[in-house]
Amino acid sequence: MTEQKKPFGIMRADGSMELETNDRQVRIMLLRVTVLRDGDLSSSYRSTYWVKENNSWLEIEHGKPYKDVDEFLDEVRQSAELSKAYAEIAEQIKKR
Repeated sequence: MTEQKKPFGIMRADGSMELETNDRQVRIMLLRVTVLRDGDLSSSYRSTYWVKENNSWLEIEHGKPYKDVDEFLDEVRQSAELSKAYAEIAEQIKKR
């Protein structure tokens, strides 16, 4: 898939997602984390940040944890740099 046709935002069935900034220089991945503690299963999400350097991606930071997808999307919605990714994710959510 060419860089021009690749989506800015992809949401997977488990709620994890991958977003790229409008200039495609930073990638944010939201990963679902499931923990079994004392017989109780719980899920949360954690973000990681990647930067494009010499045509490859380098992880630059483990982001913060999020209790759910909505909390993460509230922050994404406020970022002008992620406007294309947010629009694509919002459209994917509507289709579910």
